[in-house]
Amino acid sequence: MAGGARLFDLDGTLWDGYAFYSEVLGATRTTTSAVAREALLAGANIVHLLHQHHVTRAQATRALQAGPGVRSYSNVREVLVELDARHHPLGIVTSLPGWLANAATDALQIRSLFRVIIHRGNCRAAKPSPIPIRMALESLGRGSGSTSDVYVGDSPVDSMAAQRVGIRFAWASWGYGVPEGSYQVLRSPLEILNL
Repeated sequence: MAGGARLFDLDGTLWDGYAFYSEVLGATRTTTSAVAREALLAGANIVHLLHQHHVTRAQATRALQAGPGVRSYSNVREVLVELDARHHPLGIVTSLPGWLANAATDALQIRSLFRVIIHRGNCRAAKPSPIPIRMALESLGRGSGSTSDVYVGDSPVDSMAAQRVGIRFAWASWGYGVPEGSYQVLRSPLEILNL
């Protein structure tokens, strides 16, 4: 019997995308890795930054495929494999465009573990709208969601989106945001197994 769905944000939850993006942008010589990371932490859109610094989609994809530094956070893959073995339907709900979300999950070797990836290419609405999470739940056969379903993320828009759908939210404290609110704060990816 399937357990509740486990939905995840991507950057700052499953992997440190900012470290990768900063390295790619720093290699352009039009900015530094440190300046790029500060811009990302301040809320800059990665697609706009890549465009601004003349990094093409093909270049970013090649860097993901070749990058030895492209890794998920510690224990993330093992946690996802265990959740799958426990029959939790898994999905990603990200604000990244599809080409980037798909290339990142391929590079991280986790894409096959997810039944659905909702991104800006297949959903025009952006978090904190509840629409992306609802789409993921419906794709996973979970209807409009229940209290056994959980969304794990690292930003206020993640928590607001989950709240608007009416599912539980858990804050990935290893990500980029500072926890705000009265939901569960996870100290490490291993704690996802206890949700």
